[in-house]
Amino acid sequence: TTSKHYKNIHKFWLGLYAFTQFIFFPLLILAMVFYNWKMVLPILAFKLITQAFIHFKVLAKLGEKDLFIFSFFADVWMFFYYLLFVKALFRKPQQSWK
Repeated sequence: TTSKHYKNIHKFWLGLYAFTQFIFFPLLILAMVFYNWKMVLPILAFKLITQAFIHFKVLAKLGEKDLFIFSFFADVWMFFYYLLFVKALFRKPQQSWK
Protein backbone atom coordinates (compact mmCIF):
# COMPACT_ATOMS: atom_id res chain seq x y z
CA THR A 1 0.00 0.00 0.00
CA THR A 2 2.92 2.36 0.47
CA SER A 3 4.97 1.31 -2.55
CA LYS A 4 3.42 4.06 -4.68
CA HIS A 5 5.26 6.57 -2.48
CA TYR A 6 8.70 5.11 -3.25
CA LYS A 7 10.84 6.18 -6.16
CA ASN A 8 11.34 3.51 -8.83
CA ILE A 9 15.05 3.19 -8.10
CA HIS A 10 14.32 2.54 -4.43
CA LYS A 11 11.73 -0.08 -5.37
CA PHE A 12 14.36 -1.72 -7.56
CA TRP A 13 16.99 -1.78 -4.79
CA LEU A 14 14.54 -3.14 -2.22
CA GLY A 15 13.42 -5.84 -4.66
CA LEU A 16 17.01 -6.74 -5.50
CA TYR A 17 17.86 -7.01 -1.81
CA ALA A 18 14.90 -9.31 -1.17
CA PHE A 19 15.75 -11.41 -4.24
CA THR A 20 19.39 -11.88 -3.24
CA GLN A 21 18.32 -12.74 0.33
CA PHE A 22 15.95 -15.35 -1.08
CA ILE A 23 18.36 -17.06 -3.48
CA PHE A 24 21.55 -17.00 -1.39
CA PHE A 25 20.99 -20.10 0.76
CA PRO A 26 19.55 -22.38 -1.96
CA LEU A 27 22.40 -21.46 -4.29
CA LEU A 28 24.91 -21.94 -1.50
CA ILE A 29 23.60 -25.46 -0.82
CA LEU A 30 23.55 -26.32 -4.53
CA ALA A 31 27.11 -25.05 -4.92
CA MET A 32 28.26 -27.15 -1.96
CA VAL A 33 26.62 -30.27 -3.37
CA PHE A 34 27.54 -29.92 -7.05
CA TYR A 35 30.76 -27.92 -6.80
CA ASN A 36 33.80 -27.90 -4.55
CA TRP A 37 32.51 -27.13 -1.05
CA LYS A 38 35.95 -25.85 -0.04
CA MET A 39 35.56 -22.97 -2.47
CA VAL A 40 32.03 -22.17 -1.31
CA LEU A 41 32.82 -21.88 2.41
CA PRO A 42 34.90 -18.69 2.01
CA ILE A 43 31.89 -17.05 0.33
CA LEU A 44 29.71 -17.96 3.29
CA ALA A 45 32.41 -16.80 5.71
CA PHE A 46 32.73 -13.46 3.90
CA LYS A 47 28.97 -12.94 4.01
CA LEU A 48 28.74 -13.81 7.71
CA ILE A 49 31.71 -11.65 8.71
CA THR A 50 30.46 -8.67 6.70
CA GLN A 51 26.95 -9.11 8.06
CA ALA A 52 28.23 -9.46 11.63
CA PHE A 53 30.30 -6.28 11.34
CA ILE A 54 27.39 -4.24 9.96
CA HIS A 55 24.82 -5.64 12.39
CA PHE A 56 27.11 -5.12 15.38
CA LYS A 57 27.73 -1.48 14.45
CA VAL A 58 24.05 -0.78 13.82
CA LEU A 59 22.85 -2.55 16.95
CA ALA A 60 25.49 -0.79 19.06
CA LYS A 61 24.35 2.57 17.71
CA LEU A 62 20.73 1.67 18.53
CA GLY A 63 21.71 0.45 21.99
CA GLU A 64 20.53 -3.09 21.26
CA LYS A 65 23.73 -5.15 21.38
CA ASP A 66 21.85 -8.02 23.05
CA LEU A 67 20.01 -8.66 19.75
CA PHE A 68 23.23 -9.32 17.87
CA ILE A 69 23.06 -13.13 18.05
CA PHE A 70 19.48 -13.09 16.76
CA SER A 71 20.51 -11.27 13.60
CA PHE A 72 21.95 -14.51 12.20
CA PHE A 73 18.72 -16.38 12.89
CA ALA A 74 16.74 -13.57 11.32
CA ASP A 75 18.82 -13.88 8.17
CA VAL A 76 17.88 -17.54 7.77
CA TRP A 77 14.28 -16.82 8.79
CA MET A 78 13.96 -14.28 5.96
CA PHE A 79 14.34 -17.08 3.41
CA PHE A 80 11.36 -18.91 4.91
CA TYR A 81 9.46 -15.65 5.30
CA TYR A 82 9.80 -14.96 1.58
CA LEU A 83 8.65 -18.50 0.80
CA LEU A 84 5.57 -18.15 2.98
CA PHE A 85 4.51 -14.71 1.82
CA VAL A 86 5.54 -14.61 -1.85
CA LYS A 87 1.88 -14.66 -2.93
CA ALA A 88 1.22 -11.48 -0.99
CA LEU A 89 3.73 -9.63 -3.13
CA PHE A 90 1.58 -10.04 -6.21
CA ARG A 91 -1.86 -9.36 -4.70
CA LYS A 92 -3.34 -5.92 -4.51
CA PRO A 93 -4.69 -5.10 -1.07
CA GLN A 94 -8.44 -4.85 -0.74
CA GLN A 95 -9.73 -1.59 0.57
CA SER A 96 -12.64 -2.26 2.89
CA TRP A 97 -13.47 1.30 3.87
CA LYS A 98 -14.38 4.47 2.03
